[in-house]
Amino acid sequence: HINWAIHSGINTFMIEWPGLSRGDFNHSYEDVVSSFLLNKDFSRINFFFVYSLLGATATEEDGSFREISLEKEGIKEKILGDLRYACMNYFNQENYLHINGKPVIYLWATSHVKNNLAEFIAEIRSDILKRFNFEVYLIGDQAGWNSKYNPDITESFDAVMPYAMVDISAETMD
Repeated sequence: HINWAIHSGINTFMIEWPGLSRGDFNHSYEDVVSSFLLNKDFSRINFFFVYSLLGATATEEDGSFREISLEKEGIKEKILGDLRYACMNYFNQENYLHINGKPVIYLWATSHVKNNLAEFIAEIRSDILKRFNFEVYLIGDQAGWNSKYNPDITESFDAVMPYAMVDISAETMD
């Protein structure tokens, strides 16, 4: 894929990354991301993470397109821990995409988050700035058919971008 991209003029990859595995959900793309970084030609491709909030917070019992409660024990800590890990291990890569000097993180499935997402986004920004002394460029998927527009949340992002312009709700999956 790297060679195809280079020879086709593609210069950036969005890599889905649901963070690090938890004991109750054996799912991590850490090996996939590491294999990209080991490829000598990958330095010729910019990359950034599509941080899957659904994947990061899922357990084996969860449905695919469920609500994510920020009040559920350990959810905020898991997300913050994953993003701290990314700050320490990926954002310093020469080919990690930056906009206006800020590493890019695309937060996917934001419309599934219940409670106060705008407040949590501010907490994410504050935590990273305090710990790592830099700001992040956050893109949210607040513009797709499967997302419900909420100006209070949308304004919390640096940009919005639909992940899929189709309704991918559980009802349409049958």
